[in-house]
Amino acid sequence: MISLTKIIDPLSGYIAKVQKDVSDRDKDRQQASPRLTGAATLLSAEDAVQAAYVNRLTAEINEIRSGISNMRSGLNALNIASSAYEDVLNVLERMGKKISEAQAAEDNNQALVSDSVSLASAISSFGDEVTAIISKRQLNEQNLIDGTFTNRVFPMWSGQSDPASISIENVYDTMASFRTFSALALAGGLEKTGTNITASKTITINGPDGTNTFDQLAGESASSLAARINVLEASANTAIGVSASARSTLRLNDLTNAGTVALSLASEKQGMGSVNISGVSIADKNDLSELAIAVNGYSDVTGIFAKMGATNNDIILTDPNGGNIGISSFVHSVSDTSLSVSVDRRDGITDFLLEGQSVDYNDVDAGFAGGSLNFGMVGNLTSENINLATFNVGDTSIGSVSIDANKNIFIGTGGGQAQIGAVDATNDGVGGNSLQINFNANSRVFTNGTFDTDSNWTKVSSQIISGTTAIDGLTTQRDTSFPSENIVGRYGTLTIDSGTATSTLSVNSGDSSDGTLSAITVDGTNLISGTIAYVDNNTTAAAIRTAINDQTGSTGYSASGSGAQINISSSTIPSDSSISLTTSGTINMSAPNLTASTLSAITIDETNLISGTITYSNNNATAEAIRTSINNRTGTTGFTATGSGAQVIINSPTTPLDSNINVTTSGSFGATVSNLSNDVDTDKTTMTTGSLATTIDDGNNNLAQMLATNVGASVGYNLIKGMGIQSASDVRLYSNEQISFRWRIDDTTGGKGDFQAYLVNTANNAFEELKNTTENSSSGWETVTHTVSTSGDYKIAFLAGSYDDDGDGISSARVRVDDVAVSAISDDVLDIIKERVTYENLNFSASNASYTPQVSVTSITGNGSSTTEAIDVPATLAGFSLTGGAGQEVFSTGEVTVLSKDNFSLLQQNEQSNGTSFWETSNATVQTLGVFSGSSPISTSETLRIQNASERIALAIKSVSDYKENYIPRSRAVFEFSEFDTSNYLDSLNTTKADALDVPSAINLSQKTAKMIIADEIQSLLARAGNAVADDVYALIKST
Repeated sequence: MISLTKIIDPLSGYIAKVQKDVSDRDKDRQQASPRLTGAATLLSAEDAVQAAYVNRLTAEINEIRSGISNMRSGLNALNIASSAYEDVLNVLERMGKKISEAQAAEDNNQALVSDSVSLASAISSFGDEVTAIISKRQLNEQNLIDGTFTNRVFPMWSGQSDPASISIENVYDTMASFRTFSALALAGGLEKTGTNITASKTITINGPDGTNTFDQLAGESASSLAARINVLEASANTAIGVSASARSTLRLNDLTNAGTVALSLASEKQGMGSVNISGVSIADKNDLSELAIAVNGYSDVTGIFAKMGATNNDIILTDPNGGNIGISSFVHSVSDTSLSVSVDRRDGITDFLLEGQSVDYNDVDAGFAGGSLNFGMVGNLTSENINLATFNVGDTSIGSVSIDANKNIFIGTGGGQAQIGAVDATNDGVGGNSLQINFNANSRVFTNGTFDTDSNWTKVSSQIISGTTAIDGLTTQRDTSFPSENIVGRYGTLTIDSGTATSTLSVNSGDSSDGTLSAITVDGTNLISGTIAYVDNNTTAAAIRTAINDQTGSTGYSASGSGAQINISSSTIPSDSSISLTTSGTINMSAPNLTASTLSAITIDETNLISGTITYSNNNATAEAIRTSINNRTGTTGFTATGSGAQVIINSPTTPLDSNINVTTSGSFGATVSNLSNDVDTDKTTMTTGSLATTIDDGNNNLAQMLATNVGASVGYNLIKGMGIQSASDVRLYSNEQISFRWRIDDTTGGKGDFQAYLVNTANNAFEELKNTTENSSSGWETVTHTVSTSGDYKIAFLAGSYDDDGDGISSARVRVDDVAVSAISDDVLDIIKERVTYENLNFSASNASYTPQVSVTSITGNGSSTTEAIDVPATLAGFSLTGGAGQEVFSTGEVTVLSKDNFSLLQQNEQSNGTSFWETSNATVQTLGVFSGSSPISTSETLRIQNASERIALAIKSVSDYKENYIPRSRAVFEFSEFDTSNYLDSLNTTKADALDVPSAINLSQKTAKMIIADEIQSLLARAGNAVADDVYALIKST
């Protein structure tokens, strides 16, 4: 390979020679021609041309230099990264050797050369080395292998559209692996011959390089399945990029008596044959170390190793190869002695916690006061102890639940605690007993909640304005939920002020010598006194007007007009509207009858509320006629009229677009109008008629009754609240407890019944709404149940009323209430208890033919309603109890672990949690595992076998090595050039020479060097220049 520096350096030398020669020639000229002071002189044309070519060639060379510098940087980055990976591999190989030795010793139950502390120190040291490698292997102070060196570009020239780039992944990600593992399982029974694994269930593994399927074999061991997976991985034709390993473990504990023990131990190494281990003397039932020693005495035969667990009461049996393990023929010198056998879970958990388990508790939310909560087991599943953890001990916060060390349940009262439950004396959760909490009966009730007597309640039988009226010093809850017709008081008024009967008299002619007028009579009343002599038309008319007006006080008539006209008006309408004139001599007058003023239209939003015309008689009678006319058209217009005297109240069930009331009248019909108002009315309208009555225990089957009879107001569509009852004393209620009562509305006439119920906190007058409705009648008796949201001291109140839904201003309704009850102790309290229950050492009798481990939760309410709910227990948390001499057998299925350097999926057909399938879920969970960081890094916090530590490091070595050997070389190829003829390397830069090279070299050379770096002009120039001296270059430049 030839470096471009072999090209660029000579080129730079030529340019330097040219520049020096030009400089020398300038000096020669200056010496030959002494320098003159004065104006500057221009260079010769030849010098200018030479300078231009030199500058252009210099620019091209500088760009080549920059591109070559970038290429050098790219190559340097890759070389440094390659070196860093080599160092990481060195660390991993040393770590792998140490971990492999430690894991092998662990598998064989052998003492390590160094203890776990020094192993932890070594793992930490290896991690520190990798961290140091990452921080030291840098390019221009940038880390290369920590995932931050990505999308870095190295252009060969300015503006290159597709420059070479480098992205180096995080070495920690490169070292990571992916893992899933199956479930450990047990099978037990009389004359049991193997595990529960059933045939023909398919396991599908979708690996990074393909898919393989495996059908389970009946009774198959974890080691068998792992071996079958690895066999396919050994062939390039069937490998899919995964590997498998297996392990089997059993836990022996809870021996019930000291004495002499014997048992048979079957293993795959013996072809599932058994070795009998007998004569093991156990001096202390809580110390099984002698049994562990005895088991290890046969490890060479069985392949099974024993070690002590967290206490001397536990023995962990392990087959590191994942073979099935069988325990049988358990005998003990003390009759009825039992020994528990269970799996040793990865997480080390041996107890079952109810935390997070879903329970419905009778499908009710409250009412367990006087009842109980029992935690038991289903079938012959047993638990050594059922524990209840403490919670919030001593907390006095109001409504706060606490559990003390004696399993007593308390609730905070704000200033102290009240006990609400205690553990049962017999079912105390100890020694195999169920755990039962008995709840105290509830004394926190609203006295006389069944209304048997007329006591303990405050009654109201007068109008109530919600949000304003107070009962026993507590303001009532403002009602903001009203029928649509009543939400806004859409009403206005029309008041009749006046009206007249009028007629116009005219003096037409007369004789001034003998014409006189002596009377103008209407309905027997003479409007003038004396006689009026005719003078002329206008003068005579003026005299008549004066005479009528002089008598207004006694007749009620008045006159107006001008010229020869007399306009006669009356504020009352006479029975006889004819006008009689009494004259003598020659006088000619016209006198039409009196005509009353009329109302022809009341228009709102272009709707006329009346039909025909209404003639004014007097204020009150005319208003009554208007009210009648409006109500006669209610079905058409939707408007109603109420009111009395001269007032007409116009009511609308809806809000018109235009709320103006327009009247069309004739004559001097007088009316004052108040347009429809949109002010909120709700229940504020003053009650003007009817009666309100509230009674308790009046013979109506012991209940509270609130009756509104013909109640009303001047405004239509009114809602009158006016009956109410409120508990005389308050009751302490806690969050999530419940209040219930029965209610009904009936006997509605001309309207609907209105009912409002609420809790009111006596400390701050805060409310919790229970019910708010306005309706014709309820569907018989209905029950309201409310869950208290905030703990506090509450009174309960019921308000009732009647709503005028037809707009006539009058309505009646009856509202009844009964059976006010408090359901104390909510399911939230039960949940707090349940969340802190733990079952210790769950076991079946190994005599079971099959098993599904379940525990039970039985909740009993205060009224005796009982529900038992079963909760499934993970099979790996339920062991078997071997009874001495019972002929019981237990077999365990080991765990299969599948690993890959890339993500994959595993599907289990007909998955079960009873040991019939390897995986308990249809789509197995696949974890991402780190070596030094990330999820589940390798450590000494758990066994190396459980962590698959050795296998994961081997995968990490392979992944890092593959990355170093594949990605780095591919990237390096972008930054290097193939070999080419160097006999005349300047001439070889010409693209026409590229066709003499092999195809890859030609493409590489032409695209990356000549074609893309050096302009055609410079290529030709340099090719012809060859190894010429500076003078030759001058000649070449001048000829170009």
